[in-house]
Amino acid sequence: RQQVTIDIYNNLHDIILSELSVHMRRLLQLRKKVLGLDKILYSDIEAPLDPDFEVPTTFEEGSEIILNGLSVLGPEYTAIIADGLKNRWVDRADNIGKQTGAFCHSVYGVHPYISMTWTDSLRSAVTLSHELGHAGQGVLSQRYQRLANTRPTMFFIEAPSTANEIIVGNYILSNTKDVRTRRWLLMQFIKSYHHNMVRHLIEGELQRRAYALAEKGQPITAAVLNQLQGEILDEFWGGMVEIDDTARTVWMRQSHYYRGLYPYSYSAGLTIGTMVAMNIVHEGKPAAERWVNILKAGGTKKPLELAKMAGVDMSKPDPIKATVAHVGSMIDEVIKSFE
Repeated sequence: RQQVTIDIYNNLHDIILSELSVHMRRLLQLRKKVLGLDKILYSDIEAPLDPDFEVPTTFEEGSEIILNGLSVLGPEYTAIIADGLKNRWVDRADNIGKQTGAFCHSVYGVHPYISMTWTDSLRSAVTLSHELGHAGQGVLSQRYQRLANTRPTMFFIEAPSTANEIIVGNYILSNTKDVRTRRWLLMQFIKSYHHNMVRHLIEGELQRRAYALAEKGQPITAAVLNQLQGEILDEFWGGMVEIDDTARTVWMRQSHYYRGLYPYSYSAGLTIGTMVAMNIVHEGKPAAERWVNILKAGGTKKPLELAKMAGVDMSKPDPIKATVAHVGSMIDEVIKSFE
């Protein structure tokens, strides 16, 4: 259903698990030092390094930041985003019973709906820029395609949102030299990469290994999944994390396992989106126009074709390695900020 080859599926697993783990271990070592931990448990791996620091941001201020950052994508795209920000596409109030997280759903013939909780922080603005990436793609594809061709496959679906998030993030970084603010923002991005390229890919790796056992006729029990989960976590973190029973059972939390080979596709979207944003930073208007035209294409082409139109060849390992290196460079700056 994702319209990609088994080699591309394996490339994402193999490269990210082996190469991104090196950078994430460096960050984990910093976390251990800064937080004064004698050992690291699974529950420590995302503990904040500077928990008292926050960048207060109202919804109006956040909207201005998002529009300024995304202006590089041209007037048509910016008008869509402005429409969403000004005309109540975003359910941002913190209500009793409201689902946590942030989501965007495009409704054909109407407009996209975004659900999130605005916390008056810059983090909320970054999150909203991500969801508006989904919204922008939804509006453009519906504007230029028929109903059946508006949505690309899951392999590509996180690319528009990731590109938006990075473009807005780069805009914010370009307007501040404050070490603490830059570090805070970089940690927000690293958190996103951890969630989507580490946590989700580790879920994908559990699937990859479980499917291999199932194909050999081995029953898949909770004990087997606990063992696989523990082995994968221990391999990724290189023995730096104490893998206890709680860590071995984290697979029980995920509804992703009931949606086929889905979790790994987050890493594909982040890779494509990262490369697109970097191309726009380096090339400017030509890359931005090319990207908007791709968003207009919706699902009329397969995801590898859409990515290739944006200058990202996912049939090769290069984009994945470049994305891993980008995460590594952010971790470099974070580590340096504590020296």
